[in-house]
Amino acid sequence: MPKVDIAIPCYNHGRFLRQCVANVLGQGAEMRVLIIDNASTDGSEETARRIAAEDSRVELLLRERNMGSHASFNSGIDWAESEYFMILCADDLLAPGCLGWALWVLEAKTCVALAYGGQVIWEEPSPCLSQRLLAAQSTLALSLDNNLQRHCRCRTSQSEPVRLSSERQSRSKSAAFIGFAPQGLEASVPESSPGIPGC
Repeated sequence: MPKVDIAIPCYNHGRFLRQCVANVLGQGAEMRVLIIDNASTDGSEETARRIAAEDSRVELLLRERNMGSHASFNSGIDWAESEYFMILCADDLLAPGCLGWALWVLEAKTCVALAYGGQVIWEEPSPCLSQRLLAAQSTLALSLDNNLQRHCRCRTSQSEPVRLSSERQSRSKSAAFIGFAPQGLEASVPESSPGIPGC
């Protein structure tokens, strides 16, 4: 299985951080994880330090001031070295096995450059979370063709998209969500974009 780098931006989501990181590390893929704390005031930094001390796959970037979610996204992108990359906010979880499945699709289908899955929204406390995550295991994969812009725009309210470098050059396509981006496609989030809640 190929290696994946996962950036986990966090701002005042310390209560979710340990579960998020454990969920990612339990996916079975070879990975590195970067927790990017955006000057949280809720103890997230201390939680992140403990998690990193417990597992050598986890690294930290601790900001002294809140620079916004997009700065954290870009820091994660700059840090990434692996063939595949993912951004997962600290209050999110992956469905069991979905990371391996997405990596398999990306490896097996060379025309596919982006893999993402549906979302399950819950409010805490949610005793049915594990069943809802299992039901969300279906992962979608799209090739970066002219349909990508249409599919991504209906899944976000962002006024400015995340752009992959190949799209910046052609200006003909844009992706509003990065689930995975092969390393050859550099990615960047515009610093001027409005913040994304929850990151």
